[in-house]
This record gives sequence, structure tokens and C-alpha cells, in this order.
Amino acid sequence: LLAARLQAAGFACEHLRYGQVDNLWATHGTGEGSVLVLLGHTDVVPPGPREAWASDPFAAAIRDGVLYGRGAAD
Repeated sequence: LLAARLQAAGFACEHLRYGQVDNLWATHGTGEGSVLVLLGHTDVVPPGPREAWASDPFAAAIRDGVLYGRGAAD
């Protein structure tokens, strides 16, 4: 969705795939003049095997007064 909208606005888009993670590199122009960079949260990785988690990584769980789940420590 982002690539399509950026391309419609004149950006050149390149997908950078690393394993299961797909990052988007979008540039506008030829490199002459000012540069605009939009940075997203690109370090998110797949959770791995669900059986390796003590609880569902995509659902918040409180154990011993501590919040567990993906993004709980961000």
C-alpha cells in the first residue's frame, strides 16, 4: 500500500527482503539538492515458533505483575 502511494507521488520504490521481513526503500529525485527520509520501525522480526513463548506473543499477558507480549518493552 505504501509503495503504491509513494510511486503515485513520484517516488522510486525498492523492496529489501531479509528472510520474512520486507523493508521498503523509497527515493525521490536524482540525489541533487535536499534529501527527504521517512523512517519506519524496520527492526521488527517474526516472533518465531509460538511454542517457544510462555503465552501468545500477540496478546498481552500479566504474570507476577509484569506485562509480557510483543512490543511490551518498546
